[in-house]
Amino acid sequence: MLGPTWYGYATAHSVAAAEGAARALTAADLDALAELHRQTAPDEVDESGTDGLPAFGVFHSGRLVAVACLKAWHEMPTIGVLTHPSERGRGLARQVVAAAARAGLEQRPQAQYRALHQHRASIAVGRGCGFLHYADACVIDLAAADR
Repeated sequence: MLGPTWYGYATAHSVAAAEGAARALTAADLDALAELHRQTAPDEVDESGTDGLPAFGVFHSGRLVAVACLKAWHEMPTIGVLTHPSERGRGLARQVVAAAARAGLEQRPQAQYRALHQHRASIAVGRGCGFLHYADACVIDLAAADR
């Protein structure tokens, strides 16, 4: 079972302004993303959905310390986020999520953010960026039960 999961949605009117040092990542930054993944617990990396471009990141001393990737789920811009464990609690996730949300809202009038209920800090990031709670869900992976 996956979840329960918190789902929130934002519009251009509700999403926070993209402030701080977040910038769009390029293909040249993918090595820095891979390094962030190596320095973070594998289950957190998997849950984050931060595996490619387009993405927005914050760097400190040349090291990627926070990233938000913009994906699409049924054409809905969806955001995944990951912050280096030693850099959490500094507002970096909000910077990258807001930047990704703004980019997603250029494609569609709403963007989606989701987080497992156990990740209270991640839900706080979504709320802090202007994502309004819409629903909770659980997913049961029946194929995994057969393995």
